[in-house]
Amino acid sequence: MPLTLRARTLGLFLIAITVLASGLYVIFDRFLMITGEEIVKAWYHGEIVNLQEGQVLSAIAKNQNLFDKSPFIRSVVLVDSKEPDRNLFSVGIQSSPVSKEIIESNGSTSNSISSSKNGFLSYRVVAGLPGKNDLYIIYEISSSFLIWSYLATVAVGILFVSYLIGMTVKVNNIERRKREELRSDLLRRLSHDINSPLLSISAISLQVKKLDSQLYGRIERATESIRQLFAQTDKVDRKILEGIADVGSDSSQVSAIDRDVEMVPIAAVLKELINQKRSEYASEIDLNIELVGLESILDKFVKINVDDFGRHFSNIFKNSVEATFGKTVRNISVAVSFKGNFLI
Repeated sequence: MPLTLRARTLGLFLIAITVLASGLYVIFDRFLMITGEEIVKAWYHGEIVNLQEGQVLSAIAKNQNLFDKSPFIRSVVLVDSKEPDRNLFSVGIQSSPVSKEIIESNGSTSNSISSSKNGFLSYRVVAGLPGKNDLYIIYEISSSFLIWSYLATVAVGILFVSYLIGMTVKVNNIERRKREELRSDLLRRLSHDINSPLLSISAISLQVKKLDSQLYGRIERATESIRQLFAQTDKVDRKILEGIADVGSDSSQVSAIDRDVEMVPIAAVLKELINQKRSEYASEIDLNIELVGLESILDKFVKINVDDFGRHFSNIFKNSVEATFGKTVRNISVAVSFKGNFLI
């Protein structure tokens, strides 16, 4: 998978998981807060008579077994706001001691109930006792079952999102390969269809050769240029398909075309190209082709794709030849030199 596509996929995965985990946390957290407050309110209003009569300890002790077995109540403590760090009565295990700031931050007063966050999926509910302005009952609301349920749900969500993203990437890869194969097939068909009229033109040019050798040379060069163009197009297309099919985990992976770039002795490449052009235009005896400065670059290497370089060179050279038509002196000079790290 290309690096950019891998980065986008990873980014999409992280966003999806973040949204999923955050959304589920809000749902679980809200459920815990509402459930905890309802449990406290149900007990509080059920024991309101005893609380109003000052029988606080008996009201708590009577429901101690219920508190111990509740999956949502972690601890219940009775404290005096003047000495909040000393429990007058307690049931369960507190996660942290009660402070005066906790009582004040909840804003609880006589005959009121309020709640505040106490950690991950944990709440602290503070209830003020009727007629007892200094006494408060502190409930810690938490549930191990709820926490594990949240984590399990997130894990299942991660697996589901991973599956969806994996299937999406797989489908996209299949569709892309199909499009590339279709394009390649169309190019091959087009090349085949054009080759037939080119053969007819070549047959006609053989007859023209007897009448006008110069015109024959031009026709042959034109047909050969068309053949080379489609040959290069088909070659590049195959390399593109190879690059798409070659999926790896190496972050330094490059396309098939880039892998054909190599360090080559440029003098040898240019000399071969010039010789090809001299042979190709041998019928035009009035055309003079020369290569200037070859000796100065005999030890120079350049990093190029030789096929692409030759194709571009041929296009420029062909334009130069056409520009000399009608001139008394037809000279084409290819001058080469190095300036810094660049071939001129």
